Amino acid sequence: MKSTFCQSLNQNTKVKTWSFLLLFLSLVCVGSIFSAINTQMRKLNDLQHSMTKELERIQKTREGYQHEMDIANRHKREARNDIDVDFNDTGIKQVYIKNTQNNAGGAVYTRWGRTNCSSGAQLVYEGVVGGGAYDHGGSATNALCLTRNPKWNNYRDGVQSSAFIYGAEYQTTANSFSSKNVVQLLDANVPCAVCLNNMRKNSLMIPGTNECTSGWHLEYQGYLMAGAHDQPSATEYICMDEAPESSESGYRNEDGKLFYVVEARCGALPCPEYVEGREVTCAVCTK
Repeated sequence: MKSTFCQSLNQNTKVKTWSFLLLFLSLVCVGSIFSAINTQMRKLNDLQHSMTKELERIQKTREGYQHEMDIANRHKREARNDIDVDFNDTGIKQVYIKNTQNNAGGAVYTRWGRTNCSSGAQLVYEGVVGGGAYDHGGSATNALCLTRNPKWNNYRDGVQSSAFIYGAEYQTTANSFSSKNVVQLLDANVPCAVCLNNMRKNSLMIPGTNECTSGWHLEYQGYLMAGAHDQPSATEYICMDEAPESSESGYRNEDGKLFYVVEARCGALPCPEYVEGREVTCAVCTK
């Protein structure tokens, strides 16, 4: 009987031991599961935080793009309202800017030798070139684009002053210029056009090249012209359009202000970049 009791006791002890062991293993497994769950939750929280930050960055970027698009669309609407398109008598597409009084700024330049403006610019007025006579040593040096419709204030007819202004003529037979708009340049009177590019702010004449520097827009290209070196009157260099026109007054050889093609002379002028006796180009640019 004692042996039976001992056996029963041993069996109960084994059952309890296994029960405690199973309970311990269960607790270990549950702990491991909770630890794994906590680790995954932290990763999810970190991922959610990163996604929230990324969404905020995307939203700010989108708002920035939207702002830029709003500005671009406003400029596009303004440009569409301000630009009118027409064709001049040579069939060349001409763009005129309307309502310029409502637009601030603009680049103004003179297109020497032409009666119209480059594409994208508004014709302010078309005129004739005037200046001091080639043989008057004390005359003004600069050339002017005179209006074809002068208006007068108080005046007295007759020559009383000592300052005069004359018309201008081409003095060249060079074949550098295009003959598209005129067959003969020699002794032809010189027209001009004053132009406004309202989409730009600055204008610049660059001598020695027919191209603009980076970031600048080419309005027209041509050749430098000035008075002759052996004539008394001092003059300024101007950029004559590569395809010049002549004024309707014709080829009457009346002199006045005279324009000769400018040629390079080596010496202090660096050669071989410049070439002895070669006609010097120029470009009128806006930005």
